[in-house]
Parts: sequence; structure tokens; C-alpha cells
Amino acid sequence: MTGWSRTDFIHAVSVVATELVEMALADADSALSLRLETNGSTVAVAVQHVDIENAGRRKSIGDSVSGLDLVVANCRVWGSYTSAAGNTVWAVVGPENRF
Repeated sequence: MTGWSRTDFIHAVSVVATELVEMALADADSALSLRLETNGSTVAVAVQHVDIENAGRRKSIGDSVSGLDLVVANCRVWGSYTSAAGNTVWAVVGPENRF
């Protein structure tokens, strides 16, 4: 983030990346990849995992907050897709998500 001169995104991207990686680690035992990309105004975070199931927004239980609740609260949009290489969960952090 510093190399892209986007230090204002560090906190939001850190929350999103941490939650996506933790979800992937909880769902599978094999290696995963984390990818960050920027177009200058937004930052995309993607986690690809061969064994991970398609992500779905899990309901929070009681007063607890799920990992995807944190992702949704700290990004513009998120989604998932499956390809021959595996499943990928991604999110886009925009200027409105900075804190």
C-alpha cells in the first residue's frame, strides 16, 4: 500500500485481507494465494484457494459479527467465483471505506 502511495487504505485493506484469509484457512488445509491490485482509486483484494467452498454471507449468531460482516462493512463490493484454478473470494475497497 505504501508503494502505491495508498497509505490511507492500509487499515480497511488489512481488515478485508485478514478476514478473507482467515475464512480460507478455516475452510481448507491446502495453500492459498492473496492478491492485491489497484487502479489508483480502489484496491482489490482476492484470496484464491483450491479447496475452499463458495463463500456465502453467513448469519451472525446473537451479538457476534462474522468475518464476512467485517468484509461487507469495509468494502465497496465483494463476491466469489469458481474457475479451474480454484475458488476465489474478492473485495474492492474504495475511498469511502478509508478510516
